[in-house]
Amino acid sequence: MVRNYKRKRIEPAPSENNYANAIQAVAGGMGLRKAAAVYGVKHNTLFYRIKTAESKVAAEEREGFRKTGIWPLNKLIFSDNDYDCAFVTDQSEVTELQTEKRTPPDNIENQTPNIRLATMSNETPSTSKGMLLDTPTNSPSVNCIAPPHVTPEDIRPLPKAPIRKQSVLKRKAIRSRVLTESPEKNKIEEETVNRERKKKLVEERKLRKDLLLLNKRLKAKTDYEGSSEESEIEVVYAESDGSLSFCQESTSEDATSSGTEFLIGDLVLVKFSTKKTTK
Repeated sequence: MVRNYKRKRIEPAPSENNYANAIQAVAGGMGLRKAAAVYGVKHNTLFYRIKTAESKVAAEEREGFRKTGIWPLNKLIFSDNDYDCAFVTDQSEVTELQTEKRTPPDNIENQTPNIRLATMSNETPSTSKGMLLDTPTNSPSVNCIAPPHVTPEDIRPLPKAPIRKQSVLKRKAIRSRVLTESPEKNKIEEETVNRERKKKLVEERKLRKDLLLLNKRLKAKTDYEGSSEESEIEVVYAESDGSLSFCQESTSEDATSSGTEFLIGDLVLVKFSTKKTTK
């Protein structure tokens, strides 16, 4: 009697992610049944998938070994065309091969007369004509000399890569240091402070130089032969500490107020109330 059995509930099939996680767990050392229970998959299906994955990986590894000639062992798996790329940059080996190929063969023509003389000297002379007719000649047979084998590489060799130029700039050699160690850290901080101090001195020196040039230009542009109504001119001077000071030139009215009258072209000595600059 045929039984019509129907399941009371239809359970969804486990996802592929669960199988993948279970396979990784088994590879990590977890038991097969425990991994199946944790990830909710059947242990029979999990066992089958693990074996399939192992066989697939093994097949890929064997294919890689076969292509490279490792297993099964095949020393002639690569042809000469596979080494053309390396031939372009191989400088020393190519020259040796070319010299070996271009070495002239031994002169065979020079060896044949010696052979003939040796065979003729060993022969005994005979006086009877019958003997001359009956005895076969012992003259050596000279084979045709084959022309040397010339390949297209001998006529037009493969292009060679040029020799790389060595860079002139070389990295400065310094000793290795542990930067976290306190003596090395203090030394690095001291070097940084000295570097900043030198940089500041250079900037101050440049500022003084610019101020001196500015004063020279202002003095050259000042017209001392102007009228008495000429306005006061401020001249900039640099102090020794890098600060700036301004001084006003006195006009003819200031000179008359002091009781001294100056004329155009007179030599006047002026003393400014500034500090002496030291270089």
